[in-house]
Parts: sequence; C-alpha cells; structure tokens
Amino acid sequence: MGYSCLQNFMISLMTDYSAAIYGLIAFTAVITAGVVYVLAQPTDLPSVKARG
Repeated sequence: MGYSCLQNFMISLMTDYSAAIYGLIAFTAVITAGVVYVLAQPTDLPSVKARG
C-alpha cells in the first residue's frame, strides 16, 4: 500500500507543472523589473552623455 501511494504521488508530481509555471512567471517578472530599473537609471557613460 505504501508503494502505490508513493507511486501515485510521483505521477502527480510529473504531470502537474503549475508550480513550475508559477515559478517561471515570478522569475520572469523579477528579471523584467530589474532590467526596467537598470535601464531607467541615468547613464554614466561619457559617450552617451555627449550625444544625448
């Protein structure tokens, strides 16, 4: 009985990807927010300052 319970648990883990999908969505949101934050900062590059 214990083995079949464990087997059912493993099968449900392999077929339910919702946690992984939510994790990827959260990861993408964090990376996107970081990129937007960095790009919103004023530049300290002299070549870009001279042009813009």
